Amino acid sequence: MYFESPLTLWVSNIPPKQVGVYASKGRRDARIESLRSFHLEFIGEFAVPGRPFDDAAFEARVNEGNARFPQTIAEEEFTSPRPVINHLAAQFKADAAHLRSKAGRGKVTPALASEMKKDINKIYDHASGR
Repeated sequence: MYFESPLTLWVSNIPPKQVGVYASKGRRDARIESLRSFHLEFIGEFAVPGRPFDDAAFEARVNEGNARFPQTIAEEEFTSPRPVINHLAAQFKADAAHLRSKAGRGKVTPALASEMKKDINKIYDHASGR
């Protein structure tokens, strides 16, 4: 049985509306991936066993990271992903503090670096919805 109402013609002739969610999701994913690569590079640069800890370079990279996260939040068009990016910023600060503590006591090991990188990938995968 086929049902047709007078509204069927109107509804079926409505052109699809372009929604900006898809484009912004792609940009959001790119921003999150950019933050992930920065975070991983940071760990790779300073979680190296046996390398002397350069406090000035460490502080410069921490400051760069602390500037990147608010910038990413400011560039975000929608408010819904902002708590996620805030969580990633808090994780970056926690990782920096943990790494500073371990490096200050000479306790940086290959296992520490790989565990931190694994955790970072897991958190960023969750943030990007994978």
